[in-house]
Amino acid sequence: MMELEITKDIVCMNPACDDYGIEGGGNVLVRRRYGADGIRFLRCRRCQAEFS
Repeated sequence: MMELEITKDIVCMNPACDDYGIEGGGNVLVRRRYGADGIRFLRCRRCQAEFS
């Protein structure tokens, strides 16, 4: 099983989320990386919104 990377420098982009815009909370994790550049596909642990 792949360990998910928790980010401290990225915030939730969902305005409806209680953690929206809160830095340093560790609420966004990297679900996977894709493409030649390893772009991060992210998920908020609070609202489950996904974004990159």
